[in-house]
Amino acid sequence: MERAYFEALAHAFAHLVEEDSTLVAFGGAGPMSAVGAARPAGVKRVLIPRMAAVFSAFGIAFSDIGKTYEVGVPEPTTASAAATYDEMLARARRDIFQEGYALDGCHTEVLFTVEETDGSSVETRPYQSGDAVDFPGKQVSLRLSVTAVLPHPELAPDTDVPEIRVASNETRPVRSAPDQVDKVPVFVLSEMPPGGCGEGPVIVEGPFFTARVLPGWQFRVTASGNLLLTDTH
Repeated sequence: MERAYFEALAHAFAHLVEEDSTLVAFGGAGPMSAVGAARPAGVKRVLIPRMAAVFSAFGIAFSDIGKTYEVGVPEPTTASAAATYDEMLARARRDIFQEGYALDGCHTEVLFTVEETDGSSVETRPYQSGDAVDFPGKQVSLRLSVTAVLPHPELAPDTDVPEIRVASNETRPVRSAPDQVDKVPVFVLSEMPPGGCGEGPVIVEGPFFTARVLPGWQFRVTASGNLLLTDTH
C-alpha cells in the first residue's frame, strides 16, 4: 500500500522532472512522503523549508494583492470601449478598497484585444480611456489588472557550510513490514547546527511537521536552517 501511494504521488509530477530538479515539500504532511515519491519520479534532491508546516500561509502574508477583470466591449466603438473601461475601473476601485487599498496607489495595466468573430487574427495592445476604437464586424475586449504591491522580505542566498555528523539520543518504533518494527533515530531540526548531517532511515521533526528520511537518503541542514535530502543511490 505504501509503495502504491508513493508511485501515485510520483505520477502526479514525474512529467515535470528534469535532471537537476529539486522537489520542495511543505505542509504538515508533505515532508512525510516526499522522499518516497521522489525516487520513483527520478528526483535526487528534496528540500524541506524549516517553515514547511506554514509555508503557504507564510508566503501569502507578503504576496501582492491582485485583481483581474476581462470584459467584452458591447460595440467596437470608441464610446462603448470608454464606457466599459469606466465600469471596470469603478468595480476595481470598490474591490481593492475592500482589500484595504486605494486604487490610486496600485499598479494598473489595461490591455485592448481585437479578434475576428471566429477567434483568429488576435491583436492586443495597451489601452487608455478615450483611445480611438473602430473595428466594425470584430470582437473587442478589455482586460484590467490591478496590483497592490506589498513589502517583500529579503531572503539571503544559501551558503556552503562544513558538514557535521550528528548523533541522536532518541529512537521511535516504525513499522517497516507487517511483522517488523524498527527503532529509527529521531532528530529535531531546530537543535541541529547548520551542516548537521546523517543518513536514513531517520525521522526529523521540525516545527509542526515530521520528515521521514528513508534508507539510501542523506539529510543535511543548510545554512538557512532548511532540510536538504539527497538520494545517494
